[in-house]
Amino acid sequence: MMANGPGLHSSTTLLIAVFLLTIPLVASAEGICARTGQIAEAILGRLPDIDDCGQVTMEHLAAIQGTLDLRRSDIESIKLGDFGGLVNLTHLLIDQNQIEA
Repeated sequence: MMANGPGLHSSTTLLIAVFLLTIPLVASAEGICARTGQIAEAILGRLPDIDDCGQVTMEHLAAIQGTLDLRRSDIESIKLGDFGGLVNLTHLLIDQNQIEA
């Protein structure tokens, strides 16, 4: 808006650009540690260079492609967000668990 002056408009645009560049780099403050344990372990198993759930970023999650096999993993429940960021999966195998609705 012209009433606010050109400086405010430029600062607002810069703030939005910084915000958009910063957010996708980190899955969350604790990486994937808060996800269901078996799911976090399966994700870590697909990331050979990462051994700490707190180091996993959205970039790492997006790099996982193909199938995530969670069959026979003794999963009893799934948390909201357990599969967040896994945008390039083509198959999710989760049968042979004891998941309750």
